[in-house]
Amino acid sequence: MARSPATPRHRLELALVALVAGTIIGIYLMEGNRLLGHLEDHRLDRTLQALETAAATTALGDTDIGPGDNPVTLLERPPAGYLGERTDLAPADARPGSWYYDPDDGTLVHRPEDPTLLRAVDDPPDGAVPHLRLRLTAGDGRRLGLHPVGPWRRGGGDEKK
Repeated sequence: MARSPATPRHRLELALVALVAGTIIGIYLMEGNRLLGHLEDHRLDRTLQALETAAATTALGDTDIGPGDNPVTLLERPPAGYLGERTDLAPADARPGSWYYDPDDGTLVHRPEDPTLLRAVDDPPDGAVPHLRLRLTAGDGRRLGLHPVGPWRRGGGDEKK
């Protein structure tokens, strides 16, 4: 005679399997989120390095780009999530992970998916969404430089910089 699936022992076995499966899924989700955070941190660093290198190797007068212009034009391809030149967009309205150039302000704006990647260096306005603003400036000699403006800088969370 076959055992009924409703026996107390069978219910205990199902509960243990569900507990083990739930624990494994929970650990996977926590580690997955941590890994996604590291991935965004790495992507942001790579994009900033590419922008800084492109700006530092561009001499004023050799190209049509200058201080206050869009630094993305110096790159071979725009960063992931680049929305183009936007005058109608505020950082709070941009989706997390996006970049855009604000020609009215002359800044490249990035709203990270993880706001802990940024740290406030000045008092941001109440309710403001953490975002990075970068402006091309005239650097040493005839070289362009890329400098953060606004209340946030790179280096939040467990950043070592």
